[in-house]
Amino acid sequence: MNALRVPIILLASRNQQLAYLIQRYAGNCSCQLLRVEYGASLTRTIKQNRPDVILLDISQGNPEGQLTLRELKSQPEARLVPVILCATSETDWLDCEAEGRLLQPILFSEFVIAVEETGIQIPKNAKEV
Repeated sequence: MNALRVPIILLASRNQQLAYLIQRYAGNCSCQLLRVEYGASLTRTIKQNRPDVILLDISQGNPEGQLTLRELKSQPEARLVPVILCATSETDWLDCEAEGRLLQPILFSEFVIAVEETGIQIPKNAKEV
C-alpha cells in the first residue's frame, strides 16, 4: 500500500508572525511547512525537498523578496513550482508575476483557496483552530 505524500509548502520570509500563522494554517490543512530565509538556503531547500508551492514574503516592497522571485523563475528546479506572494499592500506585487497572491493579514479561508488554486488538495474537514 502506497502512503500518500504530504504536500510541502515552503515559506520564504523573515517575518516571525507570518511564519507562525502559516505554520498553523499548513498544519490544519495536513501540509508540511518548511521555512527558510532568502538566498542559497532557499535554492538548496527547493532542490532537496521539492516543495509543491512556495509562499514568498514580499511585504513592504521587500526588494529581497522581489529579487528572489525573479531568481526562482529563472532556475530550472524552481521554475515549475507555483509561487504565492504574501504582501501587506497590493502595490508590493505590481511588477511581480506569480501564480497566487495573499494580502496580509491572511485569513485561513484565503490561504486555503490560494493553495488549492496551485493544485494541492486540502481536506474538506480542514478547520482554522
